[in-house]
Amino acid sequence: QVWIGRAFFIWVSVFNLFVVSIFWSFIVDVFNGEQGKRLFGIVAAGATLGGLIGVALTSGLIEHLGRTWLLAISVLLIEVAVLASSRLSLASDTFEKPIKADDPHKPVGGGVFAGIVHTFRSLYLLGLALFILI
Repeated sequence: QVWIGRAFFIWVSVFNLFVVSIFWSFIVDVFNGEQGKRLFGIVAAGATLGGLIGVALTSGLIEHLGRTWLLAISVLLIEVAVLASSRLSLASDTFEKPIKADDPHKPVGGGVFAGIVHTFRSLYLLGLALFILI
């Protein structure tokens, strides 16, 4: 069971990084520049408080509810997050506007590995990637 626990811990860590990066990418797409400047601090503070309160709440509830119910609550909270992001994308007009050719927010395009190739061509991005890996 030790190896199962270690594998689960690694999976949760990778999933956590993935969810946070997808969240910020989504927020950048939903908010315009003015909204982003106004709301970035509030969203970041809420994420920090949520991380702190979540750890305290989980450690307090594990004794009363057990692992099974905490996993069920986690699944429920992930579903709430999916529904909230779906509603937010419907409320935003960002996804409905056609992109003009001279639009600076136009997607870059490229294939699946274009980002990896771009990272290895840029010393700055390669250094950043190595810093994150370390």
